[in-house]
Amino acid sequence: MTTTSQESDWPTWVNAPPRLTGRQEPADESSFDGDENDGDRAARLGAVVGVKPFPWQWIALRKTLSRRPDELWTHPDVVLLGTRQGGRTQIALLRMIFGLFVLNERTIYSSQRWITAESTYRRLKAVIESRPSLARRLARDPAVLSSRAVIELRSGATVSLGVRSPDLGRGLDHIDLVVFDEAYNLTEPEVAALTGAQLASPNAQTIYTSTPPVWEVHPNCQVLNDLRRLGQERQPDLYFAEWGAPRDMDRGHPETWRLASPSFGVIQKERDLRRMLAKATTPAARALFDADMLGWGSWPPDESAIGSVISPEVWATMVDPYPELIGPCAVAVDRSPDRKTWAIAAAQHTADGRVHIEVGPYVTDSWSNNDVVEKVLDIICEWDPITLVIDQRSAAAVLKPLLEAAEIEPHMGNATELAIACGGFLDDVDQGKLSHSDQAALNDSVVAAVKRDLPSGFAWDRDKRIGGSVTPLMAATLARHALLVHAPTVRPKVTLLPMMDTSNRDDDGQQVRDFLSRSATPF
Repeated sequence: MTTTSQESDWPTWVNAPPRLTGRQEPADESSFDGDENDGDRAARLGAVVGVKPFPWQWIALRKTLSRRPDELWTHPDVVLLGTRQGGRTQIALLRMIFGLFVLNERTIYSSQRWITAESTYRRLKAVIESRPSLARRLARDPAVLSSRAVIELRSGATVSLGVRSPDLGRGLDHIDLVVFDEAYNLTEPEVAALTGAQLASPNAQTIYTSTPPVWEVHPNCQVLNDLRRLGQERQPDLYFAEWGAPRDMDRGHPETWRLASPSFGVIQKERDLRRMLAKATTPAARALFDADMLGWGSWPPDESAIGSVISPEVWATMVDPYPELIGPCAVAVDRSPDRKTWAIAAAQHTADGRVHIEVGPYVTDSWSNNDVVEKVLDIICEWDPITLVIDQRSAAAVLKPLLEAAEIEPHMGNATELAIACGGFLDDVDQGKLSHSDQAALNDSVVAAVKRDLPSGFAWDRDKRIGGSVTPLMAATLARHALLVHAPTVRPKVTLLPMMDTSNRDDDGQQVRDFLSRSATPF
């Protein structure tokens, strides 16, 4: 069997027009031998109803519908990765049509956005209504119910299309086929909600289809990342196909675009990609162009390879409980993604040329937003910090209007500033330019830290961590950066920050003395 669209010996049910010049074979593929006859049947049915597949779609359909000698699917799990608007959804559409009218399956199709689910529903509905022989088999007219669409046949076969949620599929006791479209944003509870309902099916299959993610934009890509890794490891029972250009090619060359998309020349066109690339003027925009148009995703690291960025031994060498602090201080506030943990940190120059960092108020659960604002106001009144900084992507960003109402203007840092702050913090650790007071909360946070790559550098990963929370470290990192931005040189000594008594802890082992506000009520 050939894999170039220029050949003339494709089957009659395959659409291979001369203008289709994209590379038809995947850049990476893992599959196992089986009877692929059902793939041909599904492609023929598609051709009859006006959905004739391209060669690469037919090849993927054959692998997807391959059967073992015992008639079970050779690949109960299928992962299809490719460029944006490349035709992956048409493979899923052909698979659902075959399941609906030939296999009598019950199918759930889920997407991240309703607009995607609705588009697929309308395509499926149009195919059925254009063929009287198919329309006569409907139990009732296809319908949209809230954010879900349903197509039901008199045979009992169904296709339900909707927006993903942990509740989608709950209460269903028999699902034969699940299609996760836009799988770059797929969480484990959302997967479990549907795959659990497949246990009663005698021959269930799950299909994941997606463009590659950009990790810093799509933080919920770990499920897809794990599946991709299994495919790269040639995991049995999994069909894995990834279309994309070789990584060492020039993103601006038309040959790169051709090799990236198997539908190049028909769906993707040189003029359109040239215009899109010209508009991608920032690192973030180029990262999205690479993922969407070239198949070059930005993937999170292998969890088994993740280790602490800063070793406890190195961190311990920077302990200085009684530094000589000079000049103004900078204060930062951060909050954990689950919104349960707050940390306020300060940074100040030392007489020996280092930057000293400490965490003051560090609490879980008990503080409201107004409590945090009151604590920040106490600190500002007591210490008059040179700046107050909050990362605008942090859960602490909700404080901005509350602080502004109190006539305090916080600096809301962006992703570029965060990358610079985290990189500078790590450099200072490596070069011995930091000191700290051996606080348990900050120590635990440092040991928990792992990197999350950004187009402009890296940040401490709030979601991927080793055990503890990185919230205290994030606050300290922001405070150090703010100090160096607003007071890059040491000024004459004006005050000393009182150090925290590291032996005074509550029952939970948290520090309980507020080193930032001497007048604040202890918590």
